[in-house]
Amino acid sequence: MFCGAHYDVIDFSINKHFETGTAESNATFRSWMKILSETIHGIDLVRARPGISFIKGTPPDTCASALVVTGQSRHIRLADAREKEDPQAGNPIEGSLVVNLPEQRHRIRFASPATGEILAETTSGGGHPAARLPA
Repeated sequence: MFCGAHYDVIDFSINKHFETGTAESNATFRSWMKILSETIHGIDLVRARPGISFIKGTPPDTCASALVVTGQSRHIRLADAREKEDPQAGNPIEGSLVVNLPEQRHRIRFASPATGEILAETTSGGGHPAARLPA
């Protein structure tokens, strides 16, 4: 839902006779997809639209996708853009997320894709806040 079924987010662990995935994919990717599925069902999908124009900066080695529910919420998913073969893949990503928000009070929360827990929370009055991501 976040990325409009972009090719790079297909589950390549689905193979003949392994429809439920591999041990490795179940330990990481599929558990993360379960958390993302639970997250996405908390969004008003009928009114949500893809849109990333409000995202002005992301940490290096990330790609962003977003859903916007006009007048209600904005949801961003940052993904590691590094391929599995990259020696840096799997290392924590650090940096700031910069967004352009309307002039009103906003709550910004960062959730772990591995556990779903809220890692950090801050507020902003709008403009172009830069929020440092937890590692």
